[in-house]
Amino acid sequence: MVCREREPGGFTLVELLVVIAVIGILVAMLMPAVQAAREVGRRATCLNNLKQIGLAAQEHTARYRHFPAGGWGARWVGEPGRGAGARQPGGWIYNSLPFLGLQGIYDRTDTRLKSKLIPTFNCPSRRKCMLYPALTSGLKPNPCRNADTPLNVAKTDYAANGGTNIIEGDGPKASCLQNYPNCDGLEDSSGLNGVVGPSSMVRPGQIEDGLSRTIYAGEKLLKPEYYEAGRYDGPNDGGVDFNDDRLFGDDDSMYQGAGRNIIRWTKDPGRSDLARDVRFSTVGERFGAIHKTGFNAVMCDGSTHMIDYTINAEVFSYLGSRDDHSVEHDVIR
Repeated sequence: MVCREREPGGFTLVELLVVIAVIGILVAMLMPAVQAAREVGRRATCLNNLKQIGLAAQEHTARYRHFPAGGWGARWVGEPGRGAGARQPGGWIYNSLPFLGLQGIYDRTDTRLKSKLIPTFNCPSRRKCMLYPALTSGLKPNPCRNADTPLNVAKTDYAANGGTNIIEGDGPKASCLQNYPNCDGLEDSSGLNGVVGPSSMVRPGQIEDGLSRTIYAGEKLLKPEYYEAGRYDGPNDGGVDFNDDRLFGDDDSMYQGAGRNIIRWTKDPGRSDLARDVRFSTVGERFGAIHKTGFNAVMCDGSTHMIDYTINAEVFSYLGSRDDHSVEHDVIR
Protein backbone atom coordinates (compact mmCIF):
# COMPACT_ATOMS: atom_id res chain seq x y z
CA MET A 1 0.00 0.00 0.00
CA VAL A 2 1.40 3.36 -0.99
CA CYS A 3 0.96 6.20 1.55
CA ARG A 4 0.44 9.56 -0.07
CA GLU A 5 1.57 12.70 1.69
CA ARG A 6 -1.32 14.91 2.67
CA GLU A 7 -1.27 18.29 1.00
CA PRO A 8 -1.13 21.27 3.42
CA GLY A 9 -4.50 22.89 4.04
CA GLY A 10 -5.30 26.61 3.67
CA PHE A 11 -8.07 29.20 3.57
CA THR A 12 -10.26 29.28 0.58
CA LEU A 13 -11.20 32.66 -0.81
CA VAL A 14 -14.67 32.38 0.69
CA GLU A 15 -13.28 31.54 4.14
CA LEU A 16 -10.89 34.50 3.97
CA LEU A 17 -13.71 36.86 3.07
CA VAL A 18 -15.80 35.53 5.97
CA VAL A 19 -12.91 36.11 8.42
CA ILE A 20 -12.41 39.67 7.14
CA ALA A 21 -16.13 40.35 7.47
CA VAL A 22 -16.21 39.05 11.06
CA ILE A 23 -13.20 41.19 11.99
CA GLY A 24 -14.89 44.21 10.43
CA ILE A 25 -18.05 43.60 12.45
CA LEU A 26 -16.07 43.24 15.67
CA VAL A 27 -14.16 46.47 15.02
CA ALA A 28 -17.41 48.29 14.23
CA MET A 29 -18.89 47.02 17.50
CA LEU A 30 -15.83 48.03 19.54
CA MET A 31 -15.28 51.51 18.07
CA PRO A 32 -18.21 53.21 19.86
CA ALA A 33 -16.99 51.80 23.16
CA VAL A 34 -13.44 53.01 22.45
CA GLN A 35 -14.70 56.46 21.45
CA ALA A 36 -16.91 56.63 24.55
CA ALA A 37 -13.95 55.72 26.78
CA ARG A 38 -11.83 58.42 25.14
CA GLU A 39 -14.58 60.99 25.65
CA VAL A 40 -14.80 60.09 29.33
CA GLY A 41 -11.09 60.84 29.60
CA ARG A 42 -11.38 64.12 27.67
CA ARG A 43 -14.35 65.20 29.78
CA ALA A 44 -12.41 64.44 32.96
CA THR A 45 -9.52 66.57 31.67
CA CYS A 46 -11.93 69.41 30.94
CA LEU A 47 -13.36 69.19 34.45
CA ASN A 48 -9.84 69.16 35.90
CA ASN A 49 -9.01 72.30 33.90
CA LEU A 50 -11.91 74.08 35.56
CA LYS A 51 -10.80 72.72 38.93
CA GLN A 52 -7.42 74.36 38.40
CA ILE A 53 -9.11 77.59 37.31
CA GLY A 54 -11.26 77.50 40.44
CA LEU A 55 -8.27 76.89 42.70
CA ALA A 56 -6.46 79.80 41.04
CA ALA A 57 -9.46 82.01 41.84
CA GLN A 58 -9.33 80.86 45.47
CA GLU A 59 -5.64 81.74 45.75
CA HIS A 60 -6.23 85.09 44.03
CA THR A 61 -9.01 85.81 46.49
CA ALA A 62 -6.85 84.83 49.45
CA ARG A 63 -4.16 87.30 48.34
CA TYR A 64 -6.27 90.23 47.10
CA ARG A 65 -9.56 89.61 48.96
CA HIS A 66 -11.59 89.66 45.75
CA PHE A 67 -12.17 87.41 42.73
CA PRO A 68 -10.18 88.10 39.53
CA ALA A 69 -11.29 91.32 37.84
CA GLY A 70 -12.79 91.34 34.35
CA GLY A 71 -10.53 94.05 32.90
CA TRP A 72 -11.29 97.19 30.95
CA GLY A 73 -13.00 95.91 27.85
CA ALA A 74 -12.90 94.15 24.54
CA ARG A 75 -9.66 95.52 23.11
CA TRP A 76 -7.36 95.40 26.11
CA VAL A 77 -4.69 92.92 27.20
CA GLY A 78 -2.96 92.62 30.55
CA GLU A 79 -0.37 95.02 31.93
CA PRO A 80 1.84 93.20 34.51
CA GLY A 81 2.75 96.42 36.33
CA ARG A 82 -0.81 97.49 37.12
CA GLY A 83 -1.79 95.06 39.87
CA ALA A 84 -4.85 92.82 40.02
CA GLY A 85 -7.83 95.10 40.73
CA ALA A 86 -9.78 97.77 38.90
CA ARG A 87 -6.55 99.35 37.56
CA GLN A 88 -5.72 96.19 35.62
CA PRO A 89 -6.90 96.30 31.96
CA GLY A 90 -6.41 92.54 31.49
CA GLY A 91 -9.33 90.17 32.03
CA TRP A 92 -9.98 87.41 34.57
CA ILE A 93 -7.92 84.84 32.67
CA TYR A 94 -4.89 87.12 32.68
CA ASN A 95 -5.35 87.82 36.39
CA SER A 96 -5.46 84.07 37.09
CA LEU A 97 -2.11 83.25 35.47
CA PRO A 98 0.22 83.78 38.48
CA PHE A 99 -1.92 81.35 40.49
CA LEU A 100 -1.69 78.67 37.81
CA GLY A 101 2.09 78.64 37.97
CA LEU A 102 2.26 80.84 34.86
CA GLN A 103 3.94 83.97 36.20
CA GLY A 104 6.30 83.94 33.21
CA ILE A 105 3.38 84.28 30.80
CA TYR A 106 1.74 86.92 33.01
CA ASP A 107 4.86 89.05 32.71
CA ARG A 108 4.74 88.98 28.90
CA THR A 109 3.04 91.74 26.94
CA ASP A 110 1.71 92.58 23.49
CA THR A 111 1.78 90.01 20.71
CA ARG A 112 3.77 87.43 22.67
CA LEU A 113 1.01 87.18 25.26
CA LYS A 114 -1.82 86.73 22.77
CA SER A 115 -0.02 83.95 20.92
CA LYS A 116 0.84 81.89 24.02
CA LEU A 117 -0.78 78.47 24.26
CA ILE A 118 -2.19 77.43 27.65
CA PRO A 119 -3.83 73.94 27.63
CA THR A 120 -5.62 74.69 30.93
CA PHE A 121 -8.06 76.91 29.03
CA ASN A 122 -9.01 74.39 26.32
CA CYS A 123 -11.51 71.52 26.44
CA PRO A 124 -9.90 68.55 24.60
CA SER A 125 -13.34 67.29 23.55
CA ARG A 126 -13.80 70.38 21.43
CA ARG A 127 -10.49 71.06 19.68
CA LYS A 128 -6.71 71.04 19.92
CA CYS A 129 -4.73 73.57 21.90
CA MET A 130 -2.99 75.39 19.05
CA LEU A 131 -2.87 78.78 17.33
CA TYR A 132 -5.87 79.76 15.20
CA PRO A 133 -6.63 82.67 12.84
CA ALA A 134 -7.35 85.98 14.60
CA LEU A 135 -10.07 86.99 12.15
CA THR A 136 -13.26 89.00 12.63
CA SER A 137 -16.32 89.25 10.42
CA GLY A 138 -14.31 91.67 8.28
CA LEU A 139 -11.63 88.99 7.77
CA LYS A 140 -9.00 91.02 9.61
CA PRO A 141 -8.02 91.37 13.28
CA ASN A 142 -9.46 94.26 15.25
CA PRO A 143 -6.85 96.71 16.61
CA CYS A 144 -6.05 96.41 20.31
CA ARG A 145 -5.71 99.42 22.64
CA ASN A 146 -2.38 98.47 24.19
CA ALA A 147 -0.84 95.78 21.97
CA ASP A 148 -0.21 94.80 18.38
CA THR A 149 -2.46 92.15 16.88
CA PRO A 150 -0.95 88.90 15.50
CA LEU A 151 -2.46 86.97 12.63
CA ASN A 152 -2.79 83.84 14.80
CA VAL A 153 -3.90 83.64 18.42
CA ALA A 154 -4.60 81.14 21.20
CA LYS A 155 -8.23 80.42 22.08
CA THR A 156 -10.20 79.38 25.13
CA ASP A 157 -13.31 77.27 25.77
CA TYR A 158 -14.17 78.78 29.17
CA ALA A 159 -15.93 81.94 30.34
CA ALA A 160 -16.67 83.53 33.71
CA ASN A 161 -20.06 84.27 35.23
CA GLY A 162 -20.98 87.92 34.67
CA GLY A 163 -24.57 87.91 35.93
CA THR A 164 -27.40 89.65 34.08
CA ASN A 165 -26.36 93.29 34.04
CA ILE A 166 -22.95 93.84 32.42
CA ILE A 167 -22.54 97.01 30.36
CA GLU A 168 -21.31 96.51 26.79
CA GLY A 169 -18.50 98.40 25.11
CA ASP A 170 -14.91 98.34 23.92
CA GLY A 171 -13.68 100.04 27.07
CA PRO A 172 -11.65 103.25 27.37
CA LYS A 173 -9.14 104.64 24.90
CA ALA A 174 -5.43 103.87 25.11
CA SER A 175 -4.86 107.12 27.03
CA CYS A 176 -6.55 105.52 30.08
CA LEU A 177 -3.22 103.91 30.98
CA GLN A 178 -1.92 107.37 31.86
CA ASN A 179 -5.20 109.02 32.96
CA TYR A 180 -6.80 106.30 35.10
CA PRO A 181 -9.33 106.59 36.71
CA ASN A 182 -10.36 109.67 34.70
CA CYS A 183 -11.11 107.76 31.50
CA ASP A 184 -14.06 108.04 29.11
CA GLY A 185 -15.53 104.62 28.47
CA LEU A 186 -14.33 103.03 31.70
CA GLU A 187 -17.20 100.84 32.83
CA ASP A 188 -18.80 100.68 36.25
CA SER A 189 -19.44 97.29 37.89
CA SER A 190 -21.13 98.63 40.99
CA GLY A 191 -24.42 97.01 39.95
CA LEU A 192 -22.90 93.67 38.97
CA ASN A 193 -24.85 90.66 40.27
CA GLY A 194 -22.46 88.08 38.83
CA VAL A 195 -18.88 87.36 39.89
CA VAL A 196 -16.72 88.84 37.12
CA GLY A 197 -17.32 92.06 35.19
CA PRO A 198 -15.56 95.16 33.90
CA SER A 199 -13.08 96.38 36.55
CA SER A 200 -14.88 94.15 39.05
CA MET A 201 -13.57 93.38 42.53
CA VAL A 202 -16.22 91.03 43.95
CA ARG A 203 -15.43 89.87 47.48
CA PRO A 204 -16.49 86.44 48.81
CA GLY A 205 -18.75 88.16 51.34
CA GLN A 206 -20.73 89.73 48.48
CA ILE A 207 -21.75 86.30 47.18
CA GLU A 208 -24.75 86.18 49.47
CA ASP A 209 -26.23 83.00 47.96
CA GLY A 210 -23.14 81.03 49.01
CA LEU A 211 -19.89 80.21 47.25
CA SER A 212 -21.00 76.64 46.53
CA ARG A 213 -24.26 77.86 44.96
CA THR A 214 -22.90 80.40 42.49
CA ILE A 215 -21.01 79.61 39.28
CA TYR A 216 -17.59 81.19 38.88
CA ALA A 217 -16.72 79.90 35.38
CA GLY A 218 -17.66 77.20 32.91
CA GLU A 219 -17.58 76.04 29.31
CA LYS A 220 -19.06 78.49 26.80
CA LEU A 221 -21.22 77.77 23.78
CA LEU A 222 -19.53 77.87 20.35
CA LYS A 223 -20.38 76.91 16.80
CA PRO A 224 -18.54 73.72 15.71
CA GLU A 225 -18.07 75.08 12.18
CA TYR A 226 -16.03 77.96 13.64
CA TYR A 227 -13.88 76.08 16.17
CA GLU A 228 -10.79 76.63 14.06
CA ALA A 229 -11.79 79.79 12.19
CA GLY A 230 -12.00 83.41 13.24
CA ARG A 231 -15.11 85.05 14.56
CA TYR A 232 -18.47 84.81 12.90
CA ASP A 233 -20.92 87.67 13.43
CA GLY A 234 -24.30 87.09 11.90
CA PRO A 235 -27.91 88.05 12.61
CA ASN A 236 -29.78 85.51 14.72
CA ASP A 237 -33.14 86.25 16.29
CA GLY A 238 -32.60 89.94 15.62
CA GLY A 239 -29.25 90.06 17.40
CA VAL A 240 -25.57 89.44 16.84
CA ASP A 241 -24.20 85.93 17.14
CA PHE A 242 -20.76 86.09 18.78
CA ASN A 243 -18.50 83.12 18.28
CA ASP A 244 -15.16 84.72 19.14
CA ASP A 245 -13.00 82.93 21.67
CA ARG A 246 -9.52 84.45 21.82
CA LEU A 247 -7.57 83.71 24.95
CA PHE A 248 -6.22 87.23 25.41
CA GLY A 249 -7.52 90.60 24.25
CA ASP A 250 -8.28 92.27 20.93
CA ASP A 251 -11.87 91.53 20.10
CA ASP A 252 -15.26 93.19 19.78
CA SER A 253 -17.25 90.74 21.88
CA MET A 254 -17.29 91.74 25.52
CA TYR A 255 -18.52 88.45 26.89
CA GLN A 256 -17.90 85.62 24.49
CA GLY A 257 -14.59 87.07 23.33
CA ALA A 258 -11.14 86.50 24.69
CA GLY A 259 -10.51 89.95 26.06
CA ARG A 260 -13.18 89.22 28.63
CA ASN A 261 -14.66 85.77 28.28
CA ILE A 262 -17.60 86.64 30.49
CA ILE A 263 -21.07 85.15 30.13
CA ARG A 264 -23.98 87.57 30.52
CA TRP A 265 -27.03 85.67 31.71
CA THR A 266 -30.50 86.35 30.39
CA LYS A 267 -32.92 88.34 32.53
CA ASP A 268 -35.69 86.01 31.40
CA PRO A 269 -36.01 83.19 33.99
CA GLY A 270 -37.99 81.16 31.47
CA ARG A 271 -35.07 80.81 29.04
CA SER A 272 -32.22 78.48 29.84
CA ASP A 273 -28.86 80.10 29.06
CA LEU A 274 -27.11 76.88 28.15
CA ALA A 275 -27.05 74.49 25.21
CA ARG A 276 -24.92 71.94 23.38
CA ASP A 277 -22.66 72.97 20.50
CA VAL A 278 -24.65 72.43 17.30
CA ARG A 279 -23.69 73.45 13.79
CA PHE A 280 -25.34 76.61 12.44
CA SER A 281 -27.07 77.31 15.74
CA THR A 282 -27.58 80.53 17.67
CA VAL A 283 -24.72 81.09 20.08
CA GLY A 284 -24.95 84.42 21.90
CA GLU A 285 -23.51 84.86 25.38
CA ARG A 286 -24.31 81.44 26.81
CA PHE A 287 -22.76 78.52 28.63
CA GLY A 288 -22.55 75.27 26.68
CA ALA A 289 -20.25 72.49 25.49
CA ILE A 290 -19.71 69.70 22.98
CA HIS A 291 -20.36 67.04 25.67
CA LYS A 292 -23.59 65.08 25.19
CA THR A 293 -25.33 65.59 28.53
CA GLY A 294 -24.12 68.88 29.99
CA PHE A 295 -21.37 71.44 30.45
CA ASN A 296 -18.64 71.56 33.06
CA ALA A 297 -18.54 74.41 35.58
CA VAL A 298 -16.62 75.45 38.68
CA MET A 299 -18.38 77.16 41.57
CA CYS A 300 -17.04 80.05 43.62
CA ASP A 301 -15.88 77.65 46.35
CA GLY A 302 -13.72 75.75 43.84
CA SER A 303 -15.99 72.69 43.55
CA THR A 304 -16.67 71.37 40.03
CA HIS A 305 -19.82 69.93 38.49
CA MET A 306 -21.29 68.86 35.20
CA ILE A 307 -24.60 70.72 34.84
CA ASP A 308 -27.22 68.97 32.70
CA TYR A 309 -28.63 70.74 29.66
CA THR A 310 -32.05 69.67 30.92
CA ILE A 311 -31.84 71.68 34.15
CA ASN A 312 -34.90 73.82 34.84
CA ALA A 313 -34.34 77.25 33.26
CA GLU A 314 -35.44 79.24 36.30
CA VAL A 315 -33.37 77.14 38.68
CA PHE A 316 -30.38 77.49 36.38
CA SER A 317 -30.75 81.27 36.41
CA TYR A 318 -30.27 81.23 40.19
CA LEU A 319 -26.76 79.86 39.71
CA GLY A 320 -25.81 82.99 37.78
CA SER A 321 -26.76 85.61 40.36
CA ARG A 322 -24.77 85.90 43.56
CA ASP A 323 -27.50 87.65 45.55
CA ASP A 324 -30.96 86.48 44.41
CA HIS A 325 -31.42 84.74 47.81
CA SER A 326 -33.05 81.70 46.20
CA VAL A 327 -33.07 78.41 48.09
CA GLU A 328 -33.24 76.24 44.95
CA HIS A 329 -29.56 76.03 44.11
CA ASP A 330 -28.97 72.48 45.37
CA VAL A 331 -29.88 70.81 42.08
CA ILE A 332 -26.39 70.45 40.65
CA ARG A 333 -24.66 67.11 41.06
